[in-house]
Amino acid sequence: MTRGALNAWLLALALLAAPVCSGAGAAPVPAGAAAMPGQAGGAEDEFFRRVRRAVTSEQTEALYALAVEDPWSFREVTHQLADLAMRQTGAAPGGSEGDGSGDEGLSRFLIAGHLAAIYMQMTEDITLAQRLKVMQAWSPSQVQARVAVDDLLAATGGTAPPSPRELEKSADTCRELGDLRCAGLVDGALGQTLERLGHADPAVLHYEKAAAAFRAGGELPRLRDALLARGQLLLDTARPGPAAESLGAAAAVSEQIGDAEGEIGSLILLAEAQVASGQTSRAFDVLSRARQIAFDAGLPVLAAQVILERARLRDADGARPTSAADYEAAGRLAEQGRALPLVAEAYLNAARIHAAAGATARGAEVIEKAVAAARLGGLSDQLGELLFLAGELHGDLDDWERAVTRYRDAAAHFARRGDDGAEARARQHLGAALLEAGRPEEARAPLMEAIRLARAGGLPQVEGLAEGGLGAAALARGDRAVAQAHYRRSAELLAAGGDAFQSLRMQRIAEELAERPQGSTP
Repeated sequence: MTRGALNAWLLALALLAAPVCSGAGAAPVPAGAAAMPGQAGGAEDEFFRRVRRAVTSEQTEALYALAVEDPWSFREVTHQLADLAMRQTGAAPGGSEGDGSGDEGLSRFLIAGHLAAIYMQMTEDITLAQRLKVMQAWSPSQVQARVAVDDLLAATGGTAPPSPRELEKSADTCRELGDLRCAGLVDGALGQTLERLGHADPAVLHYEKAAAAFRAGGELPRLRDALLARGQLLLDTARPGPAAESLGAAAAVSEQIGDAEGEIGSLILLAEAQVASGQTSRAFDVLSRARQIAFDAGLPVLAAQVILERARLRDADGARPTSAADYEAAGRLAEQGRALPLVAEAYLNAARIHAAAGATARGAEVIEKAVAAARLGGLSDQLGELLFLAGELHGDLDDWERAVTRYRDAAAHFARRGDDGAEARARQHLGAALLEAGRPEEARAPLMEAIRLARAGGLPQVEGLAEGGLGAAALARGDRAVAQAHYRRSAELLAAGGDAFQSLRMQRIAEELAERPQGSTP
C-alpha cells in the first residue's frame, strides 16, 4: 500500500469515531420488530467501532469477515462514511486554498469506495457502489443542496421540525440528484410528519414512495420499515385489506434479510389485519408460522407474545378451559426473557380461565406468579387488579388469611393511586374476608371506610354489601338491634344498586332477626 493510500485509510480513525446521524427519517418499527441496522444503539455503535479498528489497522480480512457477519450494518457504515465525506468535500466552498477539507473528504470517499467494493464482492449487490458513483459526480452546488437535505432531516426530531412543504422540496432535490436513499429517507420523514398531523392518506402515499425508493436503492431493512409504517397506518385507519398486503410484504423482506424479530413483528400485525378482514383461519396460520420462527430463532419473549395472540384470537368468543395451558406456557417463556409485563399478563389470563373452569387451586397458584411479576416489574397499573383477583381466589379456597392479606394489599394500592371506587370494593371484600376468618372486630374499620368511600363515589351496591358486613359484625358481638338496622339499610342500598337477589337476602335476615327471640341467630 502506498503512503497516500495509507494516509487515506488512517483518516478513517477520527471519521469512524464521530457520531453519525444519517438515519433520520426512517420509518417507525412496531413492537417486536428489530431496529434497522444503522439506527442509534449499542449493537450498531459496537459494529461501527469494529469496522473502524479494522480500517485503521488495514485488516482487510477482518473487513471481509464483518461484511459476511452483518452485511446490513456494514452497508450502513459505508453509507455513513460516504455522507460524511460528501459534507467534508463541500464544507468550505470558496475557502482558502490548501485548507485540506476537500482533500480529506475525497480520502474518505476512497475508504467508502473500498468498503463498498468489499460489500459488493460478498453480496453481489451493486447498488451501494452505484450510489457512491452518483455522489462523486456531484458539482459543488449539488453537494451543498444535498447537505441542506441532511440538515433538514436532522431537524425533523427537533423542537422546530420542517414543514411538509419543505420536506417535499427536499424529496424532489434527492430525486434530481439521483440519490434514492436520500429520497426514501425524506419521504419516510414526510410520511411520519403527515401521520402526526392527522393526514393519513398523504402519509400512506409518502410511505409508498419511501418504499419504492428503498427497493430501487437496495435498502432492504429500510424498505421493511416503510412497508411496516404503511401497513400499521392502514390498519389504524380501518383498511385491513391493503394493510395486510403491506404487512405481508414487510414479513417477506424481513425473511429475506434474515431478521427473525422483524419477521415475527410483521406477522403479528398481519394476523391482526387478517382478523379485521374476516380471515380468521389465515390469521391462525400466520401466528403458527410466527411461533415456529420464534422457537427456531431462540426468541422466547416473542414466542410468548405470539402464543398470547393466538390464545386471545381463539378465545374471542369466550375463553376455553384448554387455553389456560397456552397462557401458562406463554408465561414461562416470558419468564425466560425477563419480560415481566408479559409474564403478569399471561398468568393473569391463565388464572381467570382456571377460576372460570372451577380449577380454583391452580388459579390461586398462577395468580401469585402474576402478582410477583407485577411487583418485580413495578407494574402499578396491573398490580391492583392482580391483588384483588388473588384475594377472590384464596377466598374461594377458604384460605381466608391469605385472602385478607391480598385484599389489604389491594386496598392500600388503590388508596395510593387515589382510586376511591376500587379502594371501596377492596375494603368491602377485606371486611368480608375478616368476618370469614373469625375476626369481626377487625372487620368493622375497613367496612366503615368502604361505606364512606362508596357513599362519596355513588356506589350503592358496594355500600350495601359493606352495611351487610357491619350487620354480621354486630351479630357476632350479640347486638341484634344494631345488626337489624344494618341489614335493613343494606337491603335498601342493594335494591337501589340493582342487586335484587342480595337485597332480598338482607331483607330476610332483618325480618328473621325481628321475629326470632333474643339470643338466637338467623
